[in-house]
Amino acid sequence: MNISTVVEHIEDLLKQAEMIGIGSTRKVYRFENFVIKTFLHPIGYAQSKIEYEMYQTLGMKG
Repeated sequence: MNISTVVEHIEDLLKQAEMIGIGSTRKVYRFENFVIKTFLHPIGYAQSKIEYEMYQTLGMKG
């Protein structure tokens, strides 16, 4: 399964997925070898974006 298939069938996949985490702004699921993050509030998206940028910076620094 590739990412395009996941995006096309996200609603069905979330029904089958295992919820592995929840917070006040985000909910995280696992389906096969994918981790799917859903956002319950716009702040959750902003938090994830900043976390990703931090992860990239740390990766460049080794």
